[in-house]
Amino acid sequence: MNFNWLKRFVSQPEKRMKQLYVAIGIFFVGVLLVYVAASFESQILFYLGSVIMGVGIVIALPAYLAFLYWRITSIRNKN
Repeated sequence: MNFNWLKRFVSQPEKRMKQLYVAIGIFFVGVLLVYVAASFESQILFYLGSVIMGVGIVIALPAYLAFLYWRITSIRNKN
């Protein structure tokens, strides 16, 4: 199999870190909306916050996987 796209994806840690920061920001906006929804007892805000939290997780997942792959391959290359 050709994994050039994966190597290119992992070889950009600065980009992945920015992606992770953006995703964490989006996730915490969702958490804030859920907190506000609990204060006002608003189902619409609760569902909106839940969806935004899910979007944050989906955006962060590739960055986490890239860091994990980068760490595994860097350990393997040192040995």
